[in-house]
Amino acid sequence: MEKADVIIIGAGISGLTVARQLCRAGKKVLILEARPRVGGRIYTFTRSGLMLEGGAEFIHGDLPATFEMLREYDLSPQPIGGEMISVYHGKVQEQDDFVEHRELLMRHLAGLKEDMTVTAFLDQHFPDEPYAVFKDHIRKFVEGYDSADAARASAFALRDELSEPEGDQYRIEGGYGALLDSILFELRTKDAEVLLSTIVKEIHWSDGKVKVTDASGKTHHARQVAVSVPLGVLMDQEGPAAISFRPRPEAHLAAVQGMGWGRVIKVLVKCKPDLWRDAAIKKRLGGSLDSLGFIFSDASMPTWWTHYPGRDEVLTGWLGGPPSAQLRTADDETLTHLALSALGYLLGMTHQEVEAGIEFAEVFNWNADPFALGAYAYKTLKTEEALHVLQLPLLDTLYFAGEAFYAGPQMGTVEAAISNAQDVAERMLHSGR
Repeated sequence: MEKADVIIIGAGISGLTVARQLCRAGKKVLILEARPRVGGRIYTFTRSGLMLEGGAEFIHGDLPATFEMLREYDLSPQPIGGEMISVYHGKVQEQDDFVEHRELLMRHLAGLKEDMTVTAFLDQHFPDEPYAVFKDHIRKFVEGYDSADAARASAFALRDELSEPEGDQYRIEGGYGALLDSILFELRTKDAEVLLSTIVKEIHWSDGKVKVTDASGKTHHARQVAVSVPLGVLMDQEGPAAISFRPRPEAHLAAVQGMGWGRVIKVLVKCKPDLWRDAAIKKRLGGSLDSLGFIFSDASMPTWWTHYPGRDEVLTGWLGGPPSAQLRTADDETLTHLALSALGYLLGMTHQEVEAGIEFAEVFNWNADPFALGAYAYKTLKTEEALHVLQLPLLDTLYFAGEAFYAGPQMGTVEAAISNAQDVAERMLHSGR
């Protein structure tokens, strides 16, 4: 493409959504993506005939932007379910409500006049030894669900999260990859150009003029640019995916550092039928793995789930927050060993028995991925202030888009990425460029 109206950096769901909206308005769009695939932190793949999600997997509730896009492409959200159990100190129990002392917790959260970190909140309102286990559960929830550091995460955000009504949870039939494929097909019918394996190194910008230089030295020109790389990449100005801005948007880059960036490792384990239907496991868990939805635990990899109501004999492990960050440089063999040891603890088996009972394990250490450097954003004490800066375009020329820049309660989700991208596209269209 000789010259585009708009260049979009990053072909994750946010970048693709911006492109979709602009193309529908007749804009000439060029997308530059560092990976050899689209999707970013969405990665649907197949192995042994199974459709698997290495990144984003769930839809957390009846979310309007996501559901509208699924309807447009005739894709179906499939409700999930299954039994939830917890395993603490080696004991298994049915998981009715993962938050002990919930009423007291919500009363203290409701009474907060000023925001503070989750750790400070817990220490202030639950200082006594009888609450030690409860505090650990809350920290693990923040680490697991938000992939966050409780010592930085906002107590106001925790209050908002726990106050939200519990909606249904879904997966997409065909995975998030089916949604990506639908958007990509539409973009190609509208002559959008998508360049993969193209690492952006520099963005030179001025009023209505953009020159983007990639790692090969090739330059690309447009009137506007939307930067939709993960927050972790913007935070790291020294890494292989770092982008140099000329001139530097100092206020925006400073605001980025005040945001929260989650860390996560995800491990998918395909079990053999004999392990999946093992009578001793069924007795220990109080039911078959076929009926299981989630396990919450104090294991070294604490959160696990199945593909219920599907029966594909896959267990997914999730380790978020600071414990995940500490394993950023661990190799796949080490992380597989950690996951199988955790499964042994949960299922009442030795590591060797679990190892003999699986077909394969797939490791996704998003912290080590140079084009992600983590999972997704979470709210800190500085997030609200930072968003006031980051949501402002520069000279109607330089824009930032992505789940991290969404101000609503679904920050960190695909819903946030889609919704923010739609807003950014609208602002670009109304800029007069």
